[in-house]
Amino acid sequence: AITLSVWVKWLGPRTDPYLFSKGQGILGKRGGWDDVSMVWMLETSAAQDGSFALRHYVGGDTSTPDLYTAAGLLNQYINQWVHIAATFPHRAADPCDANSHAWLYLNGGRVADGPWRFSHGYDPNIYFTIGTSTDQNGWPDTPSSFYGYIDEVRVYNRALDPNEIGYLADVSPADGNLWIPIPSPAEVYSNEEQGKKAINFKDFALVADQWLKEEMFPR
Repeated sequence: AITLSVWVKWLGPRTDPYLFSKGQGILGKRGGWDDVSMVWMLETSAAQDGSFALRHYVGGDTSTPDLYTAAGLLNQYINQWVHIAATFPHRAADPCDANSHAWLYLNGGRVADGPWRFSHGYDPNIYFTIGTSTDQNGWPDTPSSFYGYIDEVRVYNRALDPNEIGYLADVSPADGNLWIPIPSPAEVYSNEEQGKKAINFKDFALVADQWLKEEMFPR
């Protein structure tokens, strides 16, 4: 079992064509690219589509693929601090199977979940990395480094509960007020000030403004 917790300020996709094709490693435990030299990776998508993922060496394992968030999720937070977390296993999903289910969180809200497992890496020389997903043995001077800033890295040997993730994601946990800005596709109006964002009548008004409007398309 594991929980990864980290604050990141992502500066967005790289502009160099070669670097653009590479994922940006946030945290990792990988000394190569096979099932015995890799354990796990937390990184942005190599497609640079604004998603992030908890990955392992799939190697034809179609039952437990890499776990990705929806595309575009991080794009609205470019150059802003956000909290990212991953937990495995999720006991409520399958309490009998340790290799079953992982959850991904953004700013305290669950944004992805699904079947997952560790790769079978066991070598003690597979080093833990911050700001890249690959250690110096796996890929010296790796291009898959994180483009941005990283702070408050925490690793737990158990899967934290959602309320614990929410506490870690709170921007001011000592004030006694828990504020977790959970992204939602229902929030189409987002001009409220930080701390007062909500899905409310303003979101409904934007939807209603387009309700039953007919757009003509050429046949």
